[in-house]
Amino acid sequence: MLNRIFRMINMQCKICGNEDGNKIVKVKEMMFGNREIFDYVECDFCECLQLNSVPNDLNKYYDSNYYSYEVKKETVFRKISKYLDSCVYKSLIFNNSGIGKFLLLNFDFLGGITKISISKIIKKLLNTNNNLTLNSNILDVGCGNGRFLEILESIGFNNLYGIDMFISKDLPNHKNITLIESVLDQFISNVKFDLIFLNDSFEHMDNQLENFIQLKNLLNYNGAIIMKLPIKSRYIYKKLELIGFKLMHQDIFIAIH
Repeated sequence: MLNRIFRMINMQCKICGNEDGNKIVKVKEMMFGNREIFDYVECDFCECLQLNSVPNDLNKYYDSNYYSYEVKKETVFRKISKYLDSCVYKSLIFNNSGIGKFLLLNFDFLGGITKISISKIIKKLLNTNNNLTLNSNILDVGCGNGRFLEILESIGFNNLYGIDMFISKDLPNHKNITLIESVLDQFISNVKFDLIFLNDSFEHMDNQLENFIQLKNLLNYNGAIIMKLPIKSRYIYKKLELIGFKLMHQDIFIAIH
C-alpha cells in the first residue's frame, strides 16, 4: 500500500541525478504479511520510485519461501506444466509444435504477454543475428530456482548459465545448465554471452550504472540483452490514488527501484 507524504526532501535520484522536489512515499509490505513500513523516494523529474535505505540483511526477505526460490517437487502435474510451457515456446519461436499451436489457438491465456514478447525477440534474434544459435552462451541474471533456464533447455538451447545471490542448494542438476551463486557486479566469468536475460531482477539491484557496465563487459560482440521490469505508470498510479485504491506490488518493499 502506498501513502504519499508531500514532504520535500533533499535526496539525489539514483537514476537521473535529480535533487529537486523529490518526495517520500510510505510503502507497506504486503507479500509476507508483516506489514513493515519502508520509505521510498519518488523522483520529481523521472518519477522513478526507489528504496530510500536498503535493509542491511536482505536474507530474511529472500528466503526459501520467496516465489522465485521455491523448489517444487517434480510431481506429474509439474512435469505436464513444464512440458506444455515448452510446447508453447516452441510454437511461438520455431512454429514446430502442433501441441503448442493447439494450446495457443484454444487456450490463448497459456501464451501470456511475457511468453509472447520474449519469444518474438528470441525468434527475431535467431533469424537475424548470426551470433545467436541453439549453441550460444545464454545468461539469466537473477535466475531464482532456474525455471526459465529449464524452459530454454527444453526448447533446444545447450549452453545456459544462471546467477543469483540467494540461489538454492537443492536445485536439480541439468546437463546444459550451470548455476552460480553470485551478484551481478561481482560475477567473474571466462565466458562471453550472446544473450543475457534479466526477468524482473534489475529493479532489485543497487548501483545500476555499475551493473549496466558489467552487463556490457559480459556481452559478446553483437550480443543482446532482454530486460523485463515493472514500470510505474503515471496514468494508472494517479487514477488509482484518485479512487482510493490500495496500490501495491507484492514485493515492492524489496525492489530497490
